[in-house]
Amino acid sequence: MARSYDCKIIFNASYSPHVNPTERINRVIGTMIRTYVDKNQRDWDKNLPKLGFALRTAVHEITGYSPAYLNFGWQPCISGRMHAVENADGTIAFDERRLLAEHGDNMRDVFKTVQERLATFYRESADRYNLRHRPLSLQVGQTVWKKNYTLSDKADYYAAKLAPKFIKCTVVRKISTNVYELVNIGTHRSLGNVHIKDIKID
Repeated sequence: MARSYDCKIIFNASYSPHVNPTERINRVIGTMIRTYVDKNQRDWDKNLPKLGFALRTAVHEITGYSPAYLNFGWQPCISGRMHAVENADGTIAFDERRLLAEHGDNMRDVFKTVQERLATFYRESADRYNLRHRPLSLQVGQTVWKKNYTLSDKADYYAAKLAPKFIKCTVVRKISTNVYELVNIGTHRSLGNVHIKDIKID
């Protein structure tokens, strides 16, 4: 099917997890919920609005702004009293359009600043990673070690923590510059396509 549409076929590794911002936030939310949950865990959802507000208004370490401010152009008020705007006749009113106009004028500069800060952070992170990274090219028939990903199985009395960290394998095919097909030397069983980050050589 791919060839009929003149598409390039890309082979991915069998197991190659990547950064997942959603799961990272879910982990933070779980920590926050555990902080508020008492003995009765059926009440775990009662504070979700407050926890969500805290996440949305927390200032990000890299950007210097909260997600709410970057999305809406102004910081949500913690209390309803902060919405109060006194008119000349002494009455209280809230003019959302005026508030948005005051903050909206400088949002272009804010976005530019945030982009620069993120670009600097990504560049510094890449530099730190590349200090430890070494290019690796494997040959068919070469003996290598593959990182062992296993799950514990109580029925078979198998604990993943006690399993070997690496498995001795043979390279049988080069899929791409970063992916190789390996075979377990001991069992002669194919281990599928393996990303180079999970492979080491002696």
